[in-house]
Amino acid sequence: MEEFFRYNGVSLILIVLGLLSVFVTYGAARASAKSGRYVSGIPFVGLILLLIGGLISAFKPLALLALIDPGPWWMIGSMIRDYKLNKVFFDYLESNGSSRNGEYDYDLKLLVRYDGNEIKLPYKIGSPYYMTIGICFAIMYDQDGNRYVILDRRENGLDKISFDWNTVEVVNPDYKKNNGNMTIEVVSAKYD
Repeated sequence: MEEFFRYNGVSLILIVLGLLSVFVTYGAARASAKSGRYVSGIPFVGLILLLIGGLISAFKPLALLALIDPGPWWMIGSMIRDYKLNKVFFDYLESNGSSRNGEYDYDLKLLVRYDGNEIKLPYKIGSPYYMTIGICFAIMYDQDGNRYVILDRRENGLDKISFDWNTVEVVNPDYKKNNGNMTIEVVSAKYD
């Protein structure tokens, strides 16, 4: 009998902590939506606590409360959305004769400046650059030999920007932010 109460007491504590974690995650999502900036919650913690608390309780269907944690649902939704958006980008690149390997020019480099950062990248044609700052672009040539940048603006579609000179300035490259400019410059590989 004492063991019954111990397991139910532990499961009750885990369920309460799990529900608290779920509410914090929902609150963080609401704060993110209001502020326009990312506010971190604690996704998956509520799922784990509710699942364990429900499974060790006397009433096992309490484990189904784990389904109210939004973390797994948001992750699945974002994976599906990113797959669809990336498919649009890759379909465009492939329909214009590019490949995922790209053509490298070892005599040149790209110098990308954004938010006070300067990033050096190898110069490749027809293959996407995925930057850790959330920006994806590719350098392409059209049939006439004119160079251009394809910028993936996610939900806003693809943007084709002329890149005839060795420097191009991209206004608002980050689809999450509505400010800032990114400069892409072609420099010699010897540039330090």
